[in-house]
Amino acid sequence: MFMHTLFLTFWLTIQAFTTQYSGNPDACDLKETGFLFASSDQGNTWKDIGKGLPESLNPISFWAEGGTYYLGANSGLYVGSAMVPVTKWEKSLLQQKDIRGVYPGQHGPYAVCQWHGFYEFQKGSGLWRSMTTSLEDQAVNTLVESKNGILYAGSESGLFTSADHGKSWTAILQKGPVNELLVTDHVLIACTNTNAWKSTDNGKNWSRVSTGTQSPFKVVALQSGLAALCLGPDLGGMRAPNTVYLSKDNGATWNPMPHDLPSGMSDIYELLQSGNDLFASGREGIYRSSDDGQSWTRVFENKNEKGGFFKLTLSEGELFILYMEGC
Repeated sequence: MFMHTLFLTFWLTIQAFTTQYSGNPDACDLKETGFLFASSDQGNTWKDIGKGLPESLNPISFWAEGGTYYLGANSGLYVGSAMVPVTKWEKSLLQQKDIRGVYPGQHGPYAVCQWHGFYEFQKGSGLWRSMTTSLEDQAVNTLVESKNGILYAGSESGLFTSADHGKSWTAILQKGPVNELLVTDHVLIACTNTNAWKSTDNGKNWSRVSTGTQSPFKVVALQSGLAALCLGPDLGGMRAPNTVYLSKDNGATWNPMPHDLPSGMSDIYELLQSGNDLFASGREGIYRSSDDGQSWTRVFENKNEKGGFFKLTLSEGELFILYMEGC
């Protein structure tokens, strides 16, 4: 249960810490508060888009599409409009609380509600429709809709799939809680508390993902292949730095990222690709690499005394970061 406990700890509370960042760590002024930022120029400049949200808000998740922001929090879901100079935020009509994830969908975004399944946004009415009335495990942790409309829901008891838009569900993996999912045209990878599992036949058969070190807690798709983020091993009470392994054959073989990560990325939590740039989040901030990971530059610095980390989101060419307080 270690990995699951770790992820739940990540989502405890939020502490605000800045309003705008120029991309130069020496120019960062953290006198004002903020926890949600956007960059439309590959991390060179950042804009605080969280102004207007309740000060006591504890955000958990974020998604953006079509000029609309969706921020999940312990108190519910908030929707913001990016079409005005200052983002206008309103409480969503969704009544559920503890929105642990907001994910893209072909018909509208999905909101995952802790212990209460997930809901689909109905653009015409502005209402949210439950998608899991027939799902036996309502404790959904993560969600992916594939290009051909197949839904994959990672829950506490395993991985479920629906080919009829949530009318019926089938369990395809029962190896413990599924916390992270990767779905591509060639491979399906589910990360549990203790292992990561891979299928190349749409979930009919599974094999364990073996990088030669700790099991990945997250696997992401890059231009060059797949990247597995692995928690550093516990060495006599001291935890070693997290590691990143790369695969160019859909997870059949893995090799460590060929260049050492900066010390500020020793606890790397997320990695994503935006155009030709890689972005990574660590406890010291956000880093960018324009040479496929050979060198890294910090583009957003974390000077908060309480530590914390960042969640990264990429949507429609814009990069978003959500600051999370926790260990």
